[in-house]
Amino acid sequence: MHRLQTDTASTFPQRLGYYVLGIAIGLVVLGMFQMQRRFAAQQQAAAQRSSERAPPSLP
Repeated sequence: MHRLQTDTASTFPQRLGYYVLGIAIGLVVLGMFQMQRRFAAQQQAAAQRSSERAPPSLP
């Protein structure tokens, strides 16, 4: 059986929409991972700076 031209014409925009939606979701997830990595690096740098500034403890 052959599909009608209107059937394929109506499914292409739907499939394209799903594809674009998937790309958008993937980019959001990647952005979240980047934010977590940056936040962890900032926390580590702040902890390192505060340990360098702390006076040595007396025995």
